[in-house]
Amino acid sequence: MASQGHDLYQLIDGYPALLVKGLVEATQIRSRHRLMEQGVSMTVAVTGALDLAFNQGKGKVLENWLKETSGEEKSEPPQERPKMSDRAFSHFAAMPRRTAD
Repeated sequence: MASQGHDLYQLIDGYPALLVKGLVEATQIRSRHRLMEQGVSMTVAVTGALDLAFNQGKGKVLENWLKETSGEEKSEPPQERPKMSDRAFSHFAAMPRRTAD
């Protein structure tokens, strides 16, 4: 807090304890917000670089990442499960079946 303009001697002897406690909490919250901002800025930089490298700068990498991290419901319809080919189905259908004794 002294680095943010408060006099060290005022913090020790001058300010009430409740005010110092509030200032400490505000400083901790500010440092958390600064850390989150740095994390988000690095994420945007990395996804921007990946987008340029793999997607010709269309912006889909960051858009998809934000959708995934925000927890929003996907508006896309659920994809159908891949179906078994006829050849694979006939192979598994021709296998001997185990009967219960």
